[in-house]
Amino acid sequence: MSTLSLCLDLFFIPVGGIKANRAFEERVAVCLECVSNCTVLFAALFAVISRHSLSAGLVGLSVSYSLQVTMYLNWLVRMSSEMETNIVAMERLRSIQKLRRR
Repeated sequence: MSTLSLCLDLFFIPVGGIKANRAFEERVAVCLECVSNCTVLFAALFAVISRHSLSAGLVGLSVSYSLQVTMYLNWLVRMSSEMETNIVAMERLRSIQKLRRR
């Protein structure tokens, strides 16, 4: 194996991993977005059904919290994906370091 092909492999393998990780992050984000939208829908439906027994402030609070769940879930996916990318980068750096020692 030549030095050029080794350098090219070391460059293109992480790029492929980043693309796969981003695609996974997007799929999970779409699924969580659907779950969060259902939560908002059910909170609003429950508010409409129980409009005679709930105050307007309580209805607003429940819908507001259900909207915040969406934001927090998206943040969680983004942070976990970034952490996974950083861990994989460190693993690859260690494997490159082992190759240099040989």
